[in-house]
Amino acid sequence: MIKKVFGIGLLSFFILGFSLFPGLSVGAEAESAFVDLGRARPYHPLGGELEFLERKKADYQKTLDNLYQQQSFFAELMGKYEQQVEKNILEAERKIEREFQEELDRIEQKLQEKFGEKEKEVKEKTREEIDDFYQELQSKYQQDIAEHISHLNREYRQFREEIRSDYSFEIFNLKLQLQMAQLSDEEREKKEEELEKLEGKKEEALRQRELEISWRMRTITINLRIELERELEEFSNRQEELAQEKIEEIQAERDQERDLVVGELEEKKQKEFEEKKAEIREKSRDEIARTSGRLNEDLAGQVEEIQERIETLQQEIELLKSKIDPDLVELARQLEREEGIQVEMIEPGEFAPGVDLTRKLIELME
Repeated sequence: MIKKVFGIGLLSFFILGFSLFPGLSVGAEAESAFVDLGRARPYHPLGGELEFLERKKADYQKTLDNLYQQQSFFAELMGKYEQQVEKNILEAERKIEREFQEELDRIEQKLQEKFGEKEKEVKEKTREEIDDFYQELQSKYQQDIAEHISHLNREYRQFREEIRSDYSFEIFNLKLQLQMAQLSDEEREKKEEELEKLEGKKEEALRQRELEISWRMRTITINLRIELERELEEFSNRQEELAQEKIEEIQAERDQERDLVVGELEEKKQKEFEEKKAEIREKSRDEIARTSGRLNEDLAGQVEEIQERIETLQQEIELLKSKIDPDLVELARQLEREEGIQVEMIEPGEFAPGVDLTRKLIELME
């Protein structure tokens, strides 16, 4: 700013002015004024050259802003490209994961076929052993039943012979009397009643023995059946326990093999993913280098070049201002003398209280 560049001269000028102008003193209250250097400089003889340099600088600044915008667009484009790269990596990971799951399903199916067949063999063998044991028990049961039936049949035949022997003589004698003897009707009827009673007693004794033997046979059959079922249940439980132990061993073997295969598959999947991710990133780097590396370098070079030109122009502008501003300060001194007022020099955008004497200063240069 002019206040900084010419601060010492202005300070001397204002001190001198206070001593020269009548009615003004350090303690006196005076009206202030200002001159806008931005509006005054163009009217200086060197103002056209200054305006040319400032327009040129403004053009370069627009070019620089455009380059910055291109760099920003390029950075945004690279950001989107990186997002696409990450998306491609995610898709590749999902694809590898799907293939991994499909392979897991195939492995599980193969293990099920391999070890499921072993489990099936164990179960079938257990069923066969239980069936064989049941057939043995059934055969033994039939044999025991046959022996008991044979024993009871013999017992019944023996009893029947004893009954016949006990009643045969009396029955035979009564029958003979009825056939051979000259009996009255009353005697015949009496004999017939006796014969009927004897035969009834014999048949009743046989029926009672048959019922007794039938009940004994039923009891024997039930007891044998209960024993058969108990032995079958005990044997079945033992065989199923043994089968379950074998199945658990088969399952443990299957789990061990699955863990080994799945572990290897996990390592393969992770390695494949890391390689695919590296491949995608390497390809993206190559594409960036191939399609945009040169452009980015060119933009950076242009930015640097324009910045250097703007800095050079700014130096030229400041040099030109240093030639123009002393003349404007001298004119401001003249105004102070003419108007009897303190004049402050301000840059564009700055504020100062008081009267604007910029127009009057410009008229002094015209």
